[in-house]
Amino acid sequence: MKPRVTSTDVAKHAGVSQSTVSFVLSGRSNVSEGVRKKVFDAVQVLGYVPLKPKKRKPRESGRTIGILLDLNPFLPFVWNFERPILYHIEKNLYEEGNNTVVIPISFTFSDDKLFEKIMSQNVDALISMLFVNENVFDRLNGMNIPIIVIMNDALQTRFHAVLVDDYQGLFDGTTYLIQMGHRNLVYLDYERPDMPSLILDRFFGFTKAVEHHNLTFPERHHVTTATTRIDELMERLQPIFREKAPPTGIIALDDYIAASLMTALRNLHLRVPEDVSIISIGDVLDYTQPYIPAITTIQINNVLAGKMAAELLLEVMSKGVRTPQILKITPRIVERGTCRRLTGRSF
Repeated sequence: MKPRVTSTDVAKHAGVSQSTVSFVLSGRSNVSEGVRKKVFDAVQVLGYVPLKPKKRKPRESGRTIGILLDLNPFLPFVWNFERPILYHIEKNLYEEGNNTVVIPISFTFSDDKLFEKIMSQNVDALISMLFVNENVFDRLNGMNIPIIVIMNDALQTRFHAVLVDDYQGLFDGTTYLIQMGHRNLVYLDYERPDMPSLILDRFFGFTKAVEHHNLTFPERHHVTTATTRIDELMERLQPIFREKAPPTGIIALDDYIAASLMTALRNLHLRVPEDVSIISIGDVLDYTQPYIPAITTIQINNVLAGKMAAELLLEVMSKGVRTPQILKITPRIVERGTCRRLTGRSF
């Protein structure tokens, strides 16, 4: 059987983006005639037949809100962070007479498969947890389906969003360590290709705090790892702690890597917080569990994030707001015993 031609095939043949194909086929006027002709020529040559969205079923009451959850096997800890957000989204929307449906997805989905899966749920609006897809979101927008993105600012100029103020969080957390007398610091992060802006914003907040307090930060003290493996962390940290004046404080990208860091430091015969203080942004770990190490964090209020996302969506749907609305949550420091004040040294 000959494979079905998709809008991705049309975009490649016409030499345009998939969102441009969507704009042309939906009748948008903000596309030049030359581009429009390329798209329609590609449609004719390839024999592309657009999928017809299923007719919306009549509802007894309320609207159905889809919630996208990216089941990323490489970041299993994210579910602990998402769970309270999901609970409070569902609770607040249900209290206003709306229905919710969770749509599990994978980052490996093609644009067409993702679009079809969302449309099969007959949704009136969409909330996306950490995940963004510009092409698919554009197509949904063209069908007047409002979208709220949670904790991913990659498309914040295009879509409504509830975000954490990563810059301010890391600025405050770094300042907290500095005010406890720590001048020689390490910044630890790891690769997150799914959220590059998060990496940049958090490091920027750290460096601004360092500059604000007139401290020097050697480049070798910025440790970036490919994974959170303990052996790799030990290998990267060992030469730094052999320096004549070893660091006394570490700021970690999140508490997921901070948990591995604590084990790595213990294997290097360094005590937390007696020898090294640790603070990280979070909380992606469940600190109610006895097997989770207690880590001082710059806590993200994910309960508030769920409530804000639900309230923002209700406002967008009721008022028909199209200009992107951005709400930001400022994290707060929660002390759990991994930071020590250096005697006689404070700022």
